[in-house]
Amino acid sequence: MNARKSVVITGVTSGIGLACVHQVVAAGFHVYGLARRHDLLQKLAETYPQQFTPFTCDLANRGQLQEAVEMIRNQPDELVALVNNAGLMKIADTHTMPMADVDQEIEVLFRAPYFLTRELLPKMITQKSGIIINMTSVAGMRPSAKMTAYAAMKAALMHFTQSIAAEYADRGIRAVSISPGIVETDLMNKVLMAMIARKIPLKRLSKPEEIAKVVVTLLGETGSYATGSNWVLDGGLALT
Repeated sequence: MNARKSVVITGVTSGIGLACVHQVVAAGFHVYGLARRHDLLQKLAETYPQQFTPFTCDLANRGQLQEAVEMIRNQPDELVALVNNAGLMKIADTHTMPMADVDQEIEVLFRAPYFLTRELLPKMITQKSGIIINMTSVAGMRPSAKMTAYAAMKAALMHFTQSIAAEYADRGIRAVSISPGIVETDLMNKVLMAMIARKIPLKRLSKPEEIAKVVVTLLGETGSYATGSNWVLDGGLALT
């Protein structure tokens, strides 16, 4: 009997992460989903009782993260992919940003993806297959005032992705980053969305589902030759 094919995704209760769960499950994979909101995780587990396993986990809590990793890597599944998607953004002048906020961004945006990659790589090495997909941002590709810690961590994650790709290619493991631009969410004011969209060459924001579909592409045969690359999905924002 073939092993169940599973994908680990962080930040699964909203936005891109939630869209990834729907798309990845629809593509036939099982998902291990990590997020802080226990109630929303349970809703996903009820929606996909056979295809989704929830882990209530704050990525800034190292103990919780360690527990989740130990449970996942001990499963007999084939680990197809790790999708480091969870994020947060603190906006403030650099000279007034509380160091507690900077530390939190470092933990969630870089240390957690590094730790998850480090801990799950041995399983992929044994399989001689797997892909690390890191959700970065166009903010990591250009100067980003008032979000210097966020931009720096996204740039670091992008470089980390390329380094992993170079280090593990000969073991059958790939690594790719995805850099979305501005993504439409239910929380965003419609007027603000329209104002932002006017500055984007394609004149609209990205939908979470569009990003999630690229993730699924990278999991399949169509994207199987991609490694070490950064897929920019920003409607042309980086050109402005």
